[in-house]
Amino acid sequence: MTAPHRDEVVKLEASLQGLLAGPSTLSFLVELAARWGEPLYLVGGFLRDALLGQSSDEVDLVTRRASELAAACSGEGGARLVQIDRRFGALRLIPPGAERVGPIRSLDLSPLRGSSILEDLRYRDFTVNAMAVDLLAWRNNGRVEFIDPLGGLDDLRSGQLRACTSLSFADDPLRVLRAYRFLASYPLNLEPRTGALMRERGRGLGDVAVERVRDELSLILETPRAARIFRMLDEDGVVQFLLPECEPMRGLEQNGHHHLDVWAHCLLTLKALEDLMARPELLFTDSVREANAILGERLAGDRTRSGVVKLAALFHDVAKPICRKVGEMGAVHFYGHEVAGARLTASICSRLRFSNQEIDEVAELVRQHMRIGHLLRLNPPSSRSLSRFFRLGPKVFWPLILLAAADYGAARGPLSSGWDLTLFSRQIGGWLGFYRRELRPREAAPALITGHDLMDELHLSPGPLVGRLLRAVRDLQWEGRVSSLEEALREASRLLARWSARERQSGARHSS
Repeated sequence: MTAPHRDEVVKLEASLQGLLAGPSTLSFLVELAARWGEPLYLVGGFLRDALLGQSSDEVDLVTRRASELAAACSGEGGARLVQIDRRFGALRLIPPGAERVGPIRSLDLSPLRGSSILEDLRYRDFTVNAMAVDLLAWRNNGRVEFIDPLGGLDDLRSGQLRACTSLSFADDPLRVLRAYRFLASYPLNLEPRTGALMRERGRGLGDVAVERVRDELSLILETPRAARIFRMLDEDGVVQFLLPECEPMRGLEQNGHHHLDVWAHCLLTLKALEDLMARPELLFTDSVREANAILGERLAGDRTRSGVVKLAALFHDVAKPICRKVGEMGAVHFYGHEVAGARLTASICSRLRFSNQEIDEVAELVRQHMRIGHLLRLNPPSSRSLSRFFRLGPKVFWPLILLAAADYGAARGPLSSGWDLTLFSRQIGGWLGFYRRELRPREAAPALITGHDLMDELHLSPGPLVGRLLRAVRDLQWEGRVSSLEEALREASRLLARWSARERQSGARHSS
């Protein structure tokens, strides 16, 4: 058992002082355990992060009477109690109201596994998480009693991720994916024997609850190294158990615009995307803050829009296998793959239990991922075409610009026009200038007509047709083609006549 160095002790002491400073759910819990004479151990990630000089807002505790202490803390202390693992009896205490914005977001309290804390730590996933501090000893005499039976501190110093035992992944297959997440999040390298165990146990991920898989995948996507980790998942043969829907992309040849098969291209697109996210000024020049605000917006829990864009990078060509056609002259094309891909992407994300907003947004990015390429080929695009593009809204067009830049950067086949990020940035800058100058002032403009206006003027009954007309007129207003009530009503009347004529023609064809 290795003792921490003086500087490491200082880090631990500072973290413990911050953790227990002032009244809190944790302070209440420590005092309660002291009154009961019940040992209480701080374990796992908080200590790992403290030794690395990082902060952590999640605290893991171990004690024999976990359920009784948690119930008392929930009753007397006012914390909310949630069971998070029935198998091991783990409970989560969520501090009341004001503390949720404080340093501690949640306390996880687990019963001691085995006869002692030493035995408990041996059941954990990785040695860097199998360290503990006796909180009552710290409370009583201010002494850090550091417990490290598996050499986690030495592994942390040497930057090594090592499984506690050969059974670590058999106990919980999700630990395979968690290992990749730690490699993405911390300065760690994989110990060879642990890597071999992970490759052996990867197929067990298919038996893990999809919500747990989603959470680990999302944590990987939120890091700036997701592309590296997905490359590892691919090389280790693990990704097929996470995203089996992507397997048909593997080895599927493309046309001359690409130098890689579809799956390799999507992985390279993810890498190009993360490179742009790391240096957004190369693409957005004077719009970095605006773009980052959109990407950093939280959509569900701690999951942000940047994770959605990375999912879109992985899935943007997912329907190419089912849309691939070879023409008479041998030309390969994938007509409609963006529309079919949006449906398949939504299905994948639904299976992984992402939120409705995340599903809608990633599917929309896949559906629209060819849009910028079409605009570039117009050279230059018309104001109407640009208006329709920006009508997608900032939550779509900012991510879409990033995705398109990454997609183009990852396509380097013999028929590719050559990738010039500077030229692309200049073109996008011109479009954004048009948006700010011409379109943004219209965003706050009130609608020219209401549903009642349409029903009164065109003698319509309430129903979907009224909503459709309102959206169409609003689009015309956005494009600057109508600017008054009279013009709006006139255009609505023309649209209604055109749609009615089209329906009559369609009906006549079907009846003949």
